[in-house]
Amino acid sequence: MTDEAQFQAKRPVSASLAGPYGHPFHPILVTVPIGALLAATVGFLGLFTIPGRTPAFRTALVLVLLTALGIGGT
Repeated sequence: MTDEAQFQAKRPVSASLAGPYGHPFHPILVTVPIGALLAATVGFLGLFTIPGRTPAFRTALVLVLLTALGIGGT
C-alpha cells in the first residue's frame, strides 16, 4: 500500500461526519440511546421499591412514562 493511499484512507469522507479533532461522531452518538435505555430501565425498576399511592410513586411514574415517550430527560 502506498503512502498516498494510506493517507487518503485516514481522511473522513465528509466534514459533517468528522467530529471533534477529526474523530467520527458515531461512537459518541451511540452512547446516548444506550444511556437513555439504561436510565429508563433503572427508573422503571425503581418503581417497584417505592410504596404505592405516595407522592414519590406518582412522581416516579410520571417520569418513567415521559422517558418512555421520549419527552423526559435524565
